[in-house]
Amino acid sequence: MQVSKRTLASLALVAAMVAASALLYDRLPEQLATHWNADNAVDDTLPRALGLALFPALGLGLAGLFALVPRIDPLGENIAEFRTAYDVMAVTSVALLAYVQALVLWWNLGNEFAVSAAVAPAVAAVYVVSGYAVERAERNWFVGFRTPWTLSDERVWERTHRRGGRLLKVAGIVAAAGVLFPEYAIALLVAPILLVAAYTTVYSYVEYRRLDRANAG
Repeated sequence: MQVSKRTLASLALVAAMVAASALLYDRLPEQLATHWNADNAVDDTLPRALGLALFPALGLGLAGLFALVPRIDPLGENIAEFRTAYDVMAVTSVALLAYVQALVLWWNLGNEFAVSAAVAPAVAAVYVVSGYAVERAERNWFVGFRTPWTLSDERVWERTHRRGGRLLKVAGIVAAAGVLFPEYAIALLVAPILLVAAYTTVYSYVEYRRLDRANAG
């Protein structure tokens, strides 16, 4: 069975994460800082071995999930229609984990910095890439704004994803501002994506009802 370029790229990122963990193992503290609060103060740690295994394991699981989805989705043939966008989103998601692992390693090597601000550009990139992907997404059960109304009507799916994709790109721009305003970075990362989710849910319902009334008339 041929391995896709998406899977190869994702596995290469996972391999790089494993290599980084192995090479730096002896230089890291017994307890790794792995979580920071809104004030960028450490509020959780993990044993070194577990902390170093965590990100590669998550990356491997995510790569496996993206490989599995087209095979188990009842509408999997539709994913083939936007395969390039799907592949870019998959690799970008694994790359985000690799980037976060790099930040965790750098901090635990004794370099303190505003973690939320450092994470902001990577999350922003994921939002923008996701916007690019959902604009092109055909109806499926795993990728996109999957509401009862988008899944019930192809026209509602298309209109919601066109608009939602643009909004995700805007959310990426807002999230990137966390680099300039580290004290608000968490809010700039979380608030836009919640607003996009809420808006697209309401929009898909309203559009479905509008089309339904038009058909009835």
